[in-house]
Amino acid sequence: MDLLIVQPGETLGGTWWTYKAHAGPFASTAYEPDQSTTFMGLILRQDGDPIPDPLVDLGADWLWWEPVTWQTTASASTDLIWLHYAWGPRTERKAESQRRAPAGANSILSVITRTDAQGATSAFVDAQRFEVAASALIILP
Repeated sequence: MDLLIVQPGETLGGTWWTYKAHAGPFASTAYEPDQSTTFMGLILRQDGDPIPDPLVDLGADWLWWEPVTWQTTASASTDLIWLHYAWGPRTERKAESQRRAPAGANSILSVITRTDAQGATSAFVDAQRFEVAASALIILP
């Protein structure tokens, strides 16, 4: 999810952000997330560069990186309808790292999600929805 553009010469002075994650509903007797983990990464990347993977590119220049903890609730019916949710952090995350956008191309502040599908059903991975809110300080040249 691309959040904002930082133009060449500008500096990203800090970012406050939060998220919510949802998956479901699923009619199942199994725990859909199983042993999977979802990772959220916040990064300032150059426009046109490949998108890094929070599971693989651990050395990328992440502003923030963290696993999501999935919680589960059953519906009030007796049909075993499951809703999985992660309300995200209880407070906004503050990424204080500064990044200067290099000359030549815009930089994009992006939230990148990835689920390690170890044991999780593809239906769970495909049914994930994310809401992200962010506020950023942009320092002009």
